[in-house]
Amino acid sequence: MVGTGTISAGTFHIIVWAQKTLARCCSRAPNPVRDLGAFDRLYCMLPDSGIFLCIICNDLKMRDLMKSVKKITSAFGHEFANPALLELALTHSSWANEAGDCDTHNERLEFLGDAVLELCVSAELYRLFPDAREGSLTRMRSALVNEASLARIAVENGLDAQIRLGVGEERQGGRSRPAILADAVEAVLGAIYEDGGLVAARFAVAGIFAGHWPREAIGAQERDCKSLLQQVCQHVFHEPPAYALERTSGPEHAKIFEVKVCLPDGRVFHAANTSRKRAEQDAAAQALAMLRE
Repeated sequence: MVGTGTISAGTFHIIVWAQKTLARCCSRAPNPVRDLGAFDRLYCMLPDSGIFLCIICNDLKMRDLMKSVKKITSAFGHEFANPALLELALTHSSWANEAGDCDTHNERLEFLGDAVLELCVSAELYRLFPDAREGSLTRMRSALVNEASLARIAVENGLDAQIRLGVGEERQGGRSRPAILADAVEAVLGAIYEDGGLVAARFAVAGIFAGHWPREAIGAQERDCKSLLQQVCQHVFHEPPAYALERTSGPEHAKIFEVKVCLPDGRVFHAANTSRKRAEQDAAAQALAMLRE
């Protein structure tokens, strides 16, 4: 076969990693010449070799994995040298349990990614707002790094469609659960850090949060929403608002606190964050926004 084409080093790693599976698929074809139309074909030139390959794949698992690699590479701006890390990052524990491999899931990468995400977001906010005080930077980071925010980012970047879920979790709507989506974002960032280091992780975070970074620093008065809501309620209703913890969820290293704030007129506002204090601030911010309308 004559042809030309090139592939990047990262894609070459995928091909090398997949060779045995692909070869097995090709050998199963009853008539490789007549049946080529039923297969996916990957044409490529091996780097610095002059050898042109046509790899034929009818293995659905491998085909889906390669599509996932392409989509995540585009969204996060990182090409994996080790695609197995990405596959692990996209594997929920429900899938691993049903597959009989209880330890092969993304929770360890999620643990790592949680720390990587906080560091990268902190560094970017520190760079973007050189005059902001510590309290203001903390509030901005809290607004960016929470379950709801990360779930939105997962959907925006097509990560929700790539997660491997168990049948039971899928049927229960797990693909749209904010906790699962947020965990997947953290796991992918953990995988990127393992694969490419901190520079690659910072580049990925800068990209997926594009359009979400605050335009200006949050001021001290705006930051303390609970105190401001207290003042407004005392003035309008002559009673303070009441806060209550509704429930907690998630693993110990990434627990999510769900709270509500009840205004004296009966209106209730809900919020969730990585600490009860932050969640109460978020709920107070929602209440203030409603009262200002």
